[in-house]
Amino acid sequence: MVDVAEKQVVTPSHFPVAGDVFVGRFTIESVLNRGGFGCVYKAMQNDLGRPVAIKVLRPATRVGFNDDLSAEERRLEIVSKRFEREAQLVSQLRDPHTVLMYEYGQTPDGLLYMVLEFISGDALSEVVSEEGAVTPERAVNIVLQVLSSLEEAHARGVLHRDVKPPNIMLYSHMGRRDQVKVLDFGLAKSIDDPVFNADNPDLTDDEVLIGTPRYMSPEQIRGHRLAPSTDIYSLGLVFYELLVGEKAVMAKSTMNTLARHINEVPIRLPDELEVDSALRNIVNRMIEKDVSDRYASASAIMADLEEWKSAPYLAFELEEMDDDFELIVAPNNNKRIAVGIVIVLLLFSISYLLVGRMFETNEPVAEATPEPAVSKIEPAIAALPEPEPPVAFVEAPEVAPEEPVEEIKVEPKTLVEKKPVRTRPKSTSTKLRKPNLTTLP
Repeated sequence: MVDVAEKQVVTPSHFPVAGDVFVGRFTIESVLNRGGFGCVYKAMQNDLGRPVAIKVLRPATRVGFNDDLSAEERRLEIVSKRFEREAQLVSQLRDPHTVLMYEYGQTPDGLLYMVLEFISGDALSEVVSEEGAVTPERAVNIVLQVLSSLEEAHARGVLHRDVKPPNIMLYSHMGRRDQVKVLDFGLAKSIDDPVFNADNPDLTDDEVLIGTPRYMSPEQIRGHRLAPSTDIYSLGLVFYELLVGEKAVMAKSTMNTLARHINEVPIRLPDELEVDSALRNIVNRMIEKDVSDRYASASAIMADLEEWKSAPYLAFELEEMDDDFELIVAPNNNKRIAVGIVIVLLLFSISYLLVGRMFETNEPVAEATPEPAVSKIEPAIAALPEPEPPVAFVEAPEVAPEEPVEEIKVEPKTLVEKKPVRTRPKSTSTKLRKPNLTTLP
């Protein structure tokens, strides 16, 4: 690795082309991306036989200082030192969703470079351009991986400052699609950098305004001191784009784009977008223009998104109510739902058993009166076509079992004829006596 700090600062010369052997060890194969300040190449590391990506930067010549060689040399020295400081920070990042940096340095002719992990995949910008809006579940899966990368970077005091769809790579690994790598931490900045900040007069406006206007935070545009919430704002705009399929800011010029970020009109997910209120609130909070209203850390967003994944929020409209009325049922998580259901069912079962036993033991069978039983039988008796004589029902229990019932039916005439012939005196008692059948002749 070339020691940038001790190296003599010279004016950068031409960029390498395909076929060149860069810094003696990397064979340039093709150009992956080209910008105003640098170029990204696909190359082969000859000693290890592995593909790499090499980002080569050329500090732009400062307009108006072409004739002042001492001032230009001083400016290039500042840029080189800043590059080295930031490269040292980025080289410490090891999150699986961050593209690894293998080495960095400066060529003898003044080109700054970084050798990075090569990822074969598609930029998120290409995916959205081809497929449009993605499902909320897929969007959350992608954003969670980006947040994992930012969480580690912020914990190490590093800001990305250029979070946007082209810097988020999707690839497949072992059959798992939508694996994420965050690219281009080369524009990273130390959060607590005492030298290189927006108030440093050694940095020009175009050097301070690092990033892409469409995804820049208001404080980044104004040149205020930056914090993790800056990257969160940019990622919130990416989140918006995934869900809607369109960019959140569609201004026609750069100035109008910057004005859209710093004016007081909030950026919100469209009301007609079919997404539940919980996820809507998370995205809208990420893109709050006021830093105090925005998420302050990547870990806080990850916690809310993980909760959303574990307990999907249900939204439904009630019938026979106003069309604008919507009830949102937002359980915290599956465990609480399960416990609640079990408790409700348990209470219902206990109540059911208690009420049933109360009705069963209200009037014990032992204390029941005979009237209900008679009332149930009487209708059946009344329906009989020819009921038997009442005597048979009333007097039958008092007749001796050995006397056949037929005698009562056969002898009534004999009893009437012999009735005047009584030899026993008539009793004065009011008690009725049965005739003694044995005195009959």
